[in-house]
Amino acid sequence: MKTIYKWSVAVLAGVALGAVARNNAPDLFLTRTLQYAALVRGDTNDAALELLTSGRADALAGAQAGHLAIMESRAGYRMLDADFLVVPHSLAVQPARATGLAYAARFIEAAKASGLVLRSIEASGLRGVRVAPPSGG
Repeated sequence: MKTIYKWSVAVLAGVALGAVARNNAPDLFLTRTLQYAALVRGDTNDAALELLTSGRADALAGAQAGHLAIMESRAGYRMLDADFLVVPHSLAVQPARATGLAYAARFIEAAKASGLVLRSIEASGLRGVRVAPPSGG
């Protein structure tokens, strides 16, 4: 097993990068973008973690919240400081609802700016989740 401290090392040839749950966002992204590292998959989060703990994977790709839980329950694990995938979420409205779209966009930006979104994240106990920056549009 390799010691990996940076994402730029995790994607090099000879690295076995584990991804959780086939066909989830990290698996689809890494399948499309990895050029050198080998992607090894588990069918579930637990199976992917087993790939890492057994030495069949050098690193584990997945959601920060899950990795925080792993780090708390097992000594010696750490999270790399760079995100490899950010999954944006959005709101869609019907084309004929321009007024509704404008209202929703103002509400979302105001909720982020006022701290409402951050307080909601904290109140729900979500970990490793960040508030999106202002949309700029």
